Amino acid sequence: MLDKIYKKISKNYLSCSYIENGIHFDKDSIHFCCIIHSGNKGNVNICDFSGGNLPVRAIKNKRIKIIRDNQIMNRDTPCQGCPLLVEKKWANNHTDFSNISIAHYLMCNLKCKYCYMAKKWQEWIIKNLEQPYDVSLVIENMLEKGLVSKNAHILFAGGEPTLYTEFENILKLALENEIFITLLSNCTKFKESVRYSLARKKMLLICSVDAGTKQTYHSVKGRDRFDTVWNNLERYAAESKELVQVKYIFLDENCSKFEVKSFIKECIKRGIINISISCDFTKNGENFKNEDGNYFPENVSVGMAYMVYLAKQNHLRYDFSPISFNKESIEEIERSYDRLFGGVIKSEFVNEWQQAVDYHDF
Repeated sequence: MLDKIYKKISKNYLSCSYIENGIHFDKDSIHFCCIIHSGNKGNVNICDFSGGNLPVRAIKNKRIKIIRDNQIMNRDTPCQGCPLLVEKKWANNHTDFSNISIAHYLMCNLKCKYCYMAKKWQEWIIKNLEQPYDVSLVIENMLEKGLVSKNAHILFAGGEPTLYTEFENILKLALENEIFITLLSNCTKFKESVRYSLARKKMLLICSVDAGTKQTYHSVKGRDRFDTVWNNLERYAAESKELVQVKYIFLDENCSKFEVKSFIKECIKRGIINISISCDFTKNGENFKNEDGNYFPENVSVGMAYMVYLAKQNHLRYDFSPISFNKESIEEIERSYDRLFGGVIKSEFVNEWQQAVDYHDF
């Protein structure tokens, strides 16, 4: 059936690696991805799921439909507008899964101001106090059936992954099967298994700190864990600086030059060499313009430009979060930088953002 579909479309067709070989485990359903873009698009649903055998036939049928729909010009699909949707010749290998992601969004020990999922699932959490199905058992079953590719990658996010009972089992499965993990953690708790995975170069750790001072951290994250988080990041970075990245989601309350400078100083002090610049994409950056026609308030745009400037001055690696921006919003940051500091090469930021998009499309 898939072969017939592909013969009807050009050799180059619109798709992404998540549609082609992705599976995302949510609390009570499975999706092709967990990416939210263009306001409320993305998170492409496949079907309800509560554990057990993976419904391979349902996944194939939904993949056929979304691929077909994405080829129709002006068709409103969950993928329309996503920067990861690109036209090229895809491998058409749909026999296994290489992009596996997990995000229940049910357990977290922080209350971040920008967390849209915390508000979205509040009612669900009240009604369903028990932890959902054990994803580690599902992945173990997939491995036994040969449904996981040799170059597979696991993304573990959504709330705080280290709080889930299956967390250690998933890390164990990944290490035993040479599967690389990207872990999105708030790093409020130090985990020996995370340190070990970093030491073995089998994990990328991403932590969104979003502050340079204790006061702002407490305001944005809802709890006083500033020193604890930075202490843990320092310990993790001691194992592998290249595989620890600290993210900064820009908001009105954390975009001052003092806050940004304090954040960069903390990175240098703790041995952090990789930072990621992002924004509250439910309000700014990727598909939302202000009344003045800009994507960001002036103070936010200046704050992001200042962070790039300080990163360059201190030889820190930086990137722009692929899903939080589009080409036009990146150009806006670039104009702010050029106005403030000069010396920017035309489309320099856009090219850097595009590289992050290309890398993100595993």
